[in-house]
Amino acid sequence: MSTHKYSHRQIDGILRQIGFQSHLKGYRFFLDSVYVVSNNKSAIYNISELYGELASLYGVSVSGIERSIRTVIIKAWSEHRDRIYRFTDVPFVSRPTIKQLIAAVSDGINMIA
Repeated sequence: MSTHKYSHRQIDGILRQIGFQSHLKGYRFFLDSVYVVSNNKSAIYNISELYGELASLYGVSVSGIERSIRTVIIKAWSEHRDRIYRFTDVPFVSRPTIKQLIAAVSDGINMIA
């Protein structure tokens, strides 16, 4: 059994500080994804499996998970790009993919753990 460096609640606080909006439908999916990857880095290599697990958990489609997370990222990127840059310390040239941002935010969380 792995030990979790941060709880869902702590990661939620971090994501809100960075500028991710919790009222958006995909926020919970994004939060769960970051939580899983921050505690199991190899989970990022099979993002489709992670989407499938979330889809089963929440009773929605895999495409719905992906679309909802993308919406959360687009909103945060358009409004709080500077905060995302500072937290992740990754010089994204353009808006990152879902996988790239989940990995970067998870790494950022692990750096402060």
